[in-house]
Amino acid sequence: MLAVAISSIMFSALHSFYPIFMEINFPSLGNLDFSIITACFEISNLSTSLVLGMYLTKFKRKNMIVGSTFLLMAATVSFALLPGATETQFFVVSVLLRVI
Repeated sequence: MLAVAISSIMFSALHSFYPIFMEINFPSLGNLDFSIITACFEISNLSTSLVLGMYLTKFKRKNMIVGSTFLLMAATVSFALLPGATETQFFVVSVLLRVI
Protein backbone atom coordinates (compact mmCIF):
# COMPACT_ATOMS: atom_id res chain seq x y z
CA MET A 1 0.00 0.00 0.00
CA LEU A 2 2.91 2.34 0.73
CA ALA A 3 4.35 1.81 -2.74
CA VAL A 4 0.98 2.62 -4.32
CA ALA A 5 0.70 5.80 -2.25
CA ILE A 6 4.22 6.92 -3.17
CA SER A 7 3.56 6.10 -6.80
CA SER A 8 0.37 8.16 -6.80
CA ILE A 9 2.07 11.11 -5.13
CA MET A 10 4.96 11.09 -7.59
CA PHE A 11 2.63 10.74 -10.55
CA SER A 12 0.49 13.64 -9.30
CA ALA A 13 3.54 15.84 -8.85
CA LEU A 14 4.83 14.95 -12.30
CA HIS A 15 1.47 15.47 -13.97
CA SER A 16 1.19 19.05 -12.72
CA PHE A 17 4.49 20.49 -14.00
CA TYR A 18 5.42 18.19 -16.88
CA PRO A 19 3.34 19.87 -19.64
CA ILE A 20 4.77 23.28 -18.73
CA PHE A 21 8.29 21.86 -18.65
CA MET A 22 7.82 20.27 -22.09
CA GLU A 23 6.39 23.47 -23.53
CA ILE A 24 9.33 25.58 -22.34
CA ASN A 25 12.22 23.21 -23.06
CA PHE A 26 10.92 21.05 -25.91
CA PRO A 27 8.37 23.04 -27.93
CA SER A 28 8.11 20.47 -30.72
CA LEU A 29 6.66 17.86 -28.34
CA GLY A 30 2.90 18.20 -28.11
CA ASN A 31 -0.07 17.00 -26.13
CA LEU A 32 -0.04 13.61 -27.83
CA ASP A 33 3.51 12.98 -26.63
CA PHE A 34 2.54 13.94 -23.09
CA SER A 35 -0.48 11.63 -23.29
CA ILE A 36 1.69 8.73 -24.45
CA ILE A 37 4.10 9.26 -21.54
CA THR A 38 1.34 9.35 -18.93
CA ALA A 39 -0.51 6.40 -20.48
CA CYS A 40 2.69 4.31 -20.41
CA PHE A 41 2.94 4.95 -16.68
CA GLU A 42 -0.57 3.72 -15.98
CA ILE A 43 -0.33 0.69 -18.28
CA SER A 44 3.01 -0.36 -16.85
CA ASN A 45 1.67 0.14 -13.33
CA LEU A 46 -1.20 -2.23 -14.06
CA SER A 47 0.90 -4.89 -15.79
CA THR A 48 3.67 -4.75 -13.17
CA SER A 49 1.11 -5.14 -10.37
CA LEU A 50 -0.27 -8.27 -12.01
CA VAL A 51 3.14 -9.82 -12.64
CA LEU A 52 4.58 -8.99 -9.22
CA GLY A 53 1.42 -10.28 -7.55
CA MET A 54 2.27 -13.75 -8.84
CA TYR A 55 5.72 -13.60 -7.21
CA LEU A 56 4.62 -12.07 -3.91
CA THR A 57 4.89 -15.33 -1.98
CA LYS A 58 8.31 -16.11 -3.43
CA PHE A 59 9.98 -12.76 -2.65
CA LYS A 60 7.94 -11.85 0.47
CA ARG A 61 5.83 -8.76 0.86
CA LYS A 62 8.33 -6.57 2.71
CA ASN A 63 11.08 -7.15 0.13
CA MET A 64 8.67 -6.31 -2.71
CA ILE A 65 7.59 -3.05 -1.04
CA VAL A 66 11.14 -1.94 -0.29
CA GLY A 67 12.40 -2.93 -3.75
CA SER A 68 9.57 -1.24 -5.61
CA THR A 69 9.94 1.94 -3.55
CA PHE A 70 13.65 2.16 -4.33
CA LEU A 71 13.02 1.44 -8.01
CA LEU A 72 10.38 4.16 -8.13
CA MET A 73 12.69 6.64 -6.41
CA ALA A 74 15.54 5.81 -8.82
CA ALA A 75 13.27 6.36 -11.82
CA THR A 76 12.07 9.68 -10.42
CA VAL A 77 15.61 10.91 -9.72
CA SER A 78 16.65 9.83 -13.21
CA PHE A 79 13.69 11.74 -14.56
CA ALA A 80 15.13 14.91 -13.02
CA LEU A 81 18.26 14.49 -15.15
CA LEU A 82 16.36 14.70 -18.44
CA PRO A 83 16.66 18.45 -19.19
CA GLY A 84 20.10 17.89 -20.73
CA ALA A 85 18.71 15.52 -23.39
CA THR A 86 17.69 16.33 -26.96
CA GLU A 87 14.01 16.23 -27.90
CA THR A 88 14.06 12.70 -29.30
CA GLN A 89 16.14 11.38 -26.42
CA PHE A 90 13.87 13.18 -23.96
CA PHE A 91 10.73 11.51 -25.30
CA VAL A 92 12.24 8.01 -25.48
CA VAL A 93 13.84 8.18 -22.04
CA SER A 94 10.65 9.68 -20.55
CA VAL A 95 8.64 6.73 -21.78
CA LEU A 96 11.23 4.23 -20.55
CA LEU A 97 11.45 5.83 -17.11
CA ARG A 98 7.70 5.85 -16.74
CA VAL A 99 7.61 2.16 -17.64
CA ILE A 100 10.15 1.45 -14.90
